[in-house]
Amino acid sequence: MKFRLTILFALTLAAALAAFGTGCSDSDFDPVGNRLPETGLAITGVIDTTFYQVDLKWWGSDTDGDVVGFEYRWEISDPNDSLSTFDLDTEWTFTAFNKKVFNLPVPDSIRVFEFFVRSIDDQGAVDDSPAAQTYPFFNNPPEGSIRFKEVLPDSSWPAISFGWNSFDPDGDSTIAKHLVWIEGREDRPWEFAADIDTVLLRPEDIDTSGSLIFYYQVIDQGSAASPPDSFHVEIWPTIGNVLLVDDYSRLPNIPDVFYRKMLDERLGEGNYTIAELLKRKFFGEDATAAFLESFETVIWYTGARQRFVLGDEEDFSQMALADSGLGTMLGKGGSLFMSSLNALGTFAGLTNDFYKERLEVDTLYINRSTGGTSFEFTGIQSDFPLLSVEGSGLPGLAVPFQLRYTGGMESPDTTRERFGELIYRLPTGALKNQWIVDADTIVVDSFFLDDLLVALDTTIIERDTVEMGFYPAVRNELPGGGRAVIFMLPFSYYQGETFGGTDNEEVFRNLLDWLGAPSTAR
Repeated sequence: MKFRLTILFALTLAAALAAFGTGCSDSDFDPVGNRLPETGLAITGVIDTTFYQVDLKWWGSDTDGDVVGFEYRWEISDPNDSLSTFDLDTEWTFTAFNKKVFNLPVPDSIRVFEFFVRSIDDQGAVDDSPAAQTYPFFNNPPEGSIRFKEVLPDSSWPAISFGWNSFDPDGDSTIAKHLVWIEGREDRPWEFAADIDTVLLRPEDIDTSGSLIFYYQVIDQGSAASPPDSFHVEIWPTIGNVLLVDDYSRLPNIPDVFYRKMLDERLGEGNYTIAELLKRKFFGEDATAAFLESFETVIWYTGARQRFVLGDEEDFSQMALADSGLGTMLGKGGSLFMSSLNALGTFAGLTNDFYKERLEVDTLYINRSTGGTSFEFTGIQSDFPLLSVEGSGLPGLAVPFQLRYTGGMESPDTTRERFGELIYRLPTGALKNQWIVDADTIVVDSFFLDDLLVALDTTIIERDTVEMGFYPAVRNELPGGGRAVIFMLPFSYYQGETFGGTDNEEVFRNLLDWLGAPSTAR
């Protein structure tokens, strides 16, 4: 009987417990509730001054669940200190990780910060006693200086390239950025990444003229800044989107008068920029390119300036400096008119590959029979041969000067597909005192005729009896929309009715129309 009562009691108790379990929740059953997580820092106690870039580690635990994340924040120990302009996490910031590398803003010498971190458990409970630690941080400011400041120009067109040297006693890897600004614009500097050490400021960046001071400063990851370095430069003003490059420095001043008269007529006096290279030279290839690219049309002339050998005193380095910029301008859809005896060819100011790399044509032979363009301009002559028009619809032009061709001949590659459009041809006989050696097709000056006869033992034919097909004017339309006219003779010397009754002004107007040059300044 006693055994049966024990079994009955056990069954009754089990049923009661089951009934109780189905009628009560877990929370009702747990009289303690969710326990808060705990947080600790890997390093605590008194800490000596340490570098502002610090790797902190912390941990969290929860006796009745799991820690799913942390929140941290920084506090400035000195209540009178303010670093509000710096990027500092002063509000609670969530992270799922238990470590992080911090760069604290220490703009000068030493700053003391307090770090707080607290755990969050899987039920959203937050440690109400965050772990805390006080850290004194130090930072040695970086150093920076403008490189080769002594050779920078004291006056310039509004495009400047310069570089700098920077150093951080705490390690160059801690450099954060570089700042450049113009005096009066301290609130809007240009920022450059840590690995940059050269800057090119373009016309649209500078956007002003006059006496300017440019400043440079390096900033490290702790927000310390070097003392600013600076240089002074006079920026010349620019007007409109048409640039006239006066690359001529002789008298009589026929080219200057001609081109300025034509642009005054088209744009209005004072509505375009004039670059007189004798007075205001370009400086640096990158800066020159940036300056030229800011215009839609460039008109460049050298008048009767020329050189026959590389040792000649005539300087075409400014044209060579502009090679890249002119090409980029054309690639953006701009237009170029160039009149120069040394625009292309043997002793040219532009590179030998300008037509391939910049004009984007396979070949550009100013002469169908020669790749050289070395000429001697010998002034006014008594008879005026007329430039023949090659289907361009342009008026004819009289030639009021003599030329002597002094270069060697080469045969053009006739397999090329893209040529410039040949718009003018110089007639036979216009190149004076020339001879052709029939056997080797070499043009020579008659001064060397006797020596050449002995050396080659061949027949001599006078220049005037042979059709050379010399083309002094070529124009090109580029795939990207740019257009160029290269005139291998001093165009401005075709003085209209003064010589032969032809009108170079009409031709120039037509060429500007074809180039797409504006009719009014913007």
